[in-house]
Amino acid sequence: MTPGGSIGTLTIDGNYVQAANGKLVVPVTPTAASKLAISGSASLGGTLEAMPAAGAYLPNSRIAILTAAGGVTGTFSQFIDDLPSLSLSVDYLPDEVDVAVAGFTGQTRNQIAVANALNLASPTATGDFASAVLLAAALPAAQLPRTLSSLGGPIYGNLAEVSLADRRLFLGAMDERMRQGDNDAPGAAVLGGLVPGGWGGGANALQMAALGTAISARDATVVPDGIAAHQRLGARFWSIRESSK
Repeated sequence: MTPGGSIGTLTIDGNYVQAANGKLVVPVTPTAASKLAISGSASLGGTLEAMPAAGAYLPNSRIAILTAAGGVTGTFSQFIDDLPSLSLSVDYLPDEVDVAVAGFTGQTRNQIAVANALNLASPTATGDFASAVLLAAALPAAQLPRTLSSLGGPIYGNLAEVSLADRRLFLGAMDERMRQGDNDAPGAAVLGGLVPGGWGGGANALQMAALGTAISARDATVVPDGIAAHQRLGARFWSIRESSK
């Protein structure tokens, strides 16, 4: 039996019984499926064959293929999915049978968490979010783990590391300018501690400033007279440091 011919509904006034040798063939599209609408009860057995058409199916979505006002008993003994890559399954409800589209799955804890969130939200997704979910669902299986990782939270935790790297570059450049012509010129960590509010005055600020001092080269640099002002500034801070001991 193929209800509706293509996509349509076949209404049965009374009960529906499918024996062990019976077969129900159901065409399916991304938004609809052929359906049996039964006013009485449905007793199921035999085979269910789903014939999905090509298209973008929303992950973790469900499409009704049978409704029975008097309730559903039994299950199909065999399910045939004519498009295995879509990964369909059959869900049995008290008065309905649905074809369900598989949801996202992840490999790591973060990927699994993102997949679960998408599976929860995707059935009611609309607008741009629905479009993004459909695009993700259409990706090859090998690309999906990286996609789920990119949607997770670890990227935001890495922002602090990026900020620290930027600060280290700045401190290194400052150290080099202050130490030009004088191997004993103070480093950024010293200046940060001496200048009020130089690096915020907190322990974390001083530790971050110390990175610049730790990675700066201590080799003397021969510089022209045109930057003597920088040498005098370095010497001034150095004298402040000595007098504060």
